[in-house]
Amino acid sequence: MLFERMSKFGKVRSCRMVMDKASGRPKGTAFVDFVKPDAAKTAVEAAGKVEGGGVKVAGRRVTLALAVSASEAASLATQRTKDAAPGKGKRDGPRDNRNLYLASEGQIHEEGPAAQGVSQADIMKRRRAKEEQALKLKNPNFFISRTRLQVRNVPPEVDQKELKKIFLEAVKKRATQANPRVLHAKLLYDPTRPDAEGKPRSRGIGFVEFAEHEHALAALRALNNNPEVFNKARRPIIEFAVEDARAVKKLERRRDGLKQKQNQYDADRKAKANAEVKGARKPLAKKNGKGANGKTADGKDVDANGAAGEAKPKPKNPNKKPKVGSKKRRAEREAKLAALGSGPGAGSGAKSAPAGESEARAAKRPKVAAAPRVDAGLSRRGNKKGEGRGNDKRDRFDELADRYMSNR
Repeated sequence: MLFERMSKFGKVRSCRMVMDKASGRPKGTAFVDFVKPDAAKTAVEAAGKVEGGGVKVAGRRVTLALAVSASEAASLATQRTKDAAPGKGKRDGPRDNRNLYLASEGQIHEEGPAAQGVSQADIMKRRRAKEEQALKLKNPNFFISRTRLQVRNVPPEVDQKELKKIFLEAVKKRATQANPRVLHAKLLYDPTRPDAEGKPRSRGIGFVEFAEHEHALAALRALNNNPEVFNKARRPIIEFAVEDARAVKKLERRRDGLKQKQNQYDADRKAKANAEVKGARKPLAKKNGKGANGKTADGKDVDANGAAGEAKPKPKNPNKKPKVGSKKRRAEREAKLAALGSGPGAGSGAKSAPAGESEARAAKRPKVAAAPRVDAGLSRRGNKKGEGRGNDKRDRFDELADRYMSNR
């Protein structure tokens, strides 16, 4: 398609697309070699025109420029960096959301000096790891993690705790001022191959995730292909792990859901604890005499700790009837009995004045001798024949009533 579009400006000798080595996909740039220089100039001028939308390939407008040599390209990149304003964060190439620049970290050339002394088995493992990485990165859903490392060739005697310790010590040794933090270290086990104790055997593959990218990069460069870590015949093969974006998003949603549930659980526990505290204050208030109105029996306020405060006056209700057995009610009852002649002073031989009568008027009334007590010789619980106490009082009341009526 690009070849056909460029052929409209002149005869094209060759057209080469720049491919990404990690993913095997085009990077979005290409080199077109025209037979005549005038055709290349015409194509560049046509792409720079605003009218007509420039030159489009597959519906997208492309940018055309005359190619330069490698030295001229390096000088142009340096000049562009100097001219760029500081703090704007300009980038020369397309954005790398998949971190494909980390694909080559940890790889060694088979004929290079780093491959000297490496066993043939390790070389084969590195080849398979590279092929597996390239196959995954062809899928746009996969990306390279910046903080998670994949380590191969882990000996069976190394467990997860020791693996974490090895990576932490490697970072501290390489960067003495750093304070690395490992989020987790995990080993893969094969349940179909148990060891002598019946436990699953390690597959020799593990993952170590750091909190910072710089610490992960330092650990990779310090431990990868290092014969002193495990042994010379079995060197660690370390690279940045390839992740599936779909699985990562699913895991993040699950973590967010668990976090929300935990927050709701904590809120419920806090509310329940507050309710229990309020419920425990009620018995304490009752113990200190606190009533339903929040006050003690003597009118004092009670705080949350059960301590009584200053007393507050309570308004009186003039229409409220006195309670049975109160002083006022007892006084009224005694006044009625006095009016019948059995109240206080009846035994003195004088007739008591009715309720509400003045002392002067009561003195003018004729004095009547007191009748003998009807209940003389009777106990409070009745007579000797077992007559009830109620019968004695009724007889006494009848006697007093008759005496009162005869003296009127």
